[in-house]
Amino acid sequence: MRRRLVASAVAALSSLMLVAGCSAEAESDPLVLRVASGLSSQNLAWTEGVVPWMEEVEKATDGAVTFQSFTGGELVELKGETHALQTDVIDIALFLPTYQPDQYPLVEVSMLPLKQSDAVIGSKAWKNFVESDAEVYDGMSFHEWEFGSKCRASDLVAGPLCRS
Repeated sequence: MRRRLVASAVAALSSLMLVAGCSAEAESDPLVLRVASGLSSQNLAWTEGVVPWMEEVEKATDGAVTFQSFTGGELVELKGETHALQTDVIDIALFLPTYQPDQYPLVEVSMLPLKQSDAVIGSKAWKNFVESDAEVYDGMSFHEWEFGSKCRASDLVAGPLCRS
């Protein structure tokens, strides 16, 4: 039940953002989502990505959706985020697949050594891998092949790697 509620809340976020200014004050308790990352609270992805996003969601929903944050392995250790999502320990996770090669073995393909490379070339390669619809294996794109089985809507709240 909670999983459906969370999935519905996240899916409806876009609509809520559009109508937040027109809605009446929430009469029920806010939906509190547990957000976790094994990364430090000082990590740039957290401070410049997740925190501003949570603040925007809370503002856009007039407090109807709030967050309880856990970082630095406080609730979920680094590399344990996917399991924590699947077992309802948390509702949303910030994790970097490159830190989990046992679960996401192909994510480092864009970091293979080349004759000439740098961080920009590697970042663009990663972006192209994730966004491309080109078939790379058995009729699947890189994204479908690497992340598809881990991104079922019934198991996870969709995020940037779990796109439809």
